[in-house]
Amino acid sequence: TFNEPSNELDDDKDIEIRMLIANATNLKDRAKKIFESRNYRAAYEAYLTAIEPIENIEPIKSAEIFQSSEPKNDAFAKVLSLKGTLYTNAAISAAKAGMPSDCTSAASKSLAFEGKHREKAFYWRARAYESQDMFEASLQDIKNVLKINPNSTEALALKGKLAIDIKNAEEMRKADKDWENKKAKMEEERRKKKYEEWEPRKPPTLFDPDLKIQKMPLQLLNEYMNKHKFTVKETLDEPEQNCGFRCTMRLPCAADISSEVIRSKTKIARQAAAAHLLIAAAKRWNLKNPDNMVDMDLMRIPDSTLDKDSSQADEIPSVTEEFKDWAMAWINVLRDSSEQGFASRSLKKGIIAQIVFPVSLTSKERQFIKSTCDYLETRPGTIGLRPKSYGAKENRRIMVTRDDEDDEDVGLKPFVVEVPEMPAYPVTEKLKDFAVPQKKLG
Repeated sequence: TFNEPSNELDDDKDIEIRMLIANATNLKDRAKKIFESRNYRAAYEAYLTAIEPIENIEPIKSAEIFQSSEPKNDAFAKVLSLKGTLYTNAAISAAKAGMPSDCTSAASKSLAFEGKHREKAFYWRARAYESQDMFEASLQDIKNVLKINPNSTEALALKGKLAIDIKNAEEMRKADKDWENKKAKMEEERRKKKYEEWEPRKPPTLFDPDLKIQKMPLQLLNEYMNKHKFTVKETLDEPEQNCGFRCTMRLPCAADISSEVIRSKTKIARQAAAAHLLIAAAKRWNLKNPDNMVDMDLMRIPDSTLDKDSSQADEIPSVTEEFKDWAMAWINVLRDSSEQGFASRSLKKGIIAQIVFPVSLTSKERQFIKSTCDYLETRPGTIGLRPKSYGAKENRRIMVTRDDEDDEDVGLKPFVVEVPEMPAYPVTEKLKDFAVPQKKLG
């Protein structure tokens, strides 16, 4: 290719270009004969082959030549004119061969050059667009044809046809849109009716006396859904009270058959929600089917849904009522999140964040404190409490730490209270007497 535009050619270069033009012209004549034989697909390929000898000759913009009354160089002018003609003929051949995409491609390349071929290029590209239902683009090309030749009968005829096509297309689009809206409305009404009429099928029981190893509630719920082909709407979030995870489950029906639980761990929360949902489904089933009722004695909540490891789902140990009252009084010192509770824990140099029970407690009493803290952690509005035992044998003790980042956020130094022996109860005014700076224990 020539990189710099030039107005004059040396004789050798001029001769070379004229030879390439002659070669392209011979190939053009051969393509024309193929076109006249009505083998349009072969003619399309032949016209593209005729372009190859002059494909890369682009020394001067076409407008510089064709907008001048006297072309600056006759050889270059012929190259550009021949290119436009060959691409136009290729477009016509593609259109007649039923290849609209190839037609639009060739016509678009033809329109990159100025010349008389542009009228035909616009017209045949418009025909190709019209065959692809691209009526707006086709109409724009027809308008360009009429700018060049306002009296073109073919263009005027196609313009009239396009006006009808565009009107019909708009009506068709409107009809399609109306039908889609109607289908959507019908589908919505069908879903609404199904939702209102849907009733839960008989659910499985949470306890099966025939099984040695019981299934988990979530497994039972998934089997229930797969068997009867429905889905449960489930949400899992953290309540504002920072008291664990809330899991909500709901059956897909108008009746309010749902469950909502709060647990310290997501896994336990989901198991508990599944268990309570199956119980709610069983109650609904029994209401609607009194002759085939679910045995509610087998719908008891399994230990795996409690806020303890399923392998350690022991009940809170039984201790004396006096010990319960005494232990809870001290635990509530940390548990109280009210302004009054904060004030009672506040010291001049810090805040009470931990309590340590005396070594005189029995293992059952220490287990009571641990189990109680684990249980309280799942209650709404309750701050986290972390129980931990340390020491060995007769020196074993249990401490409870308030799991609250707010105490640290305000820059208060944590203090620990050494709990005195029973029956000493916490008195707000005297808590400071038992408080010492928190240190590593055990």
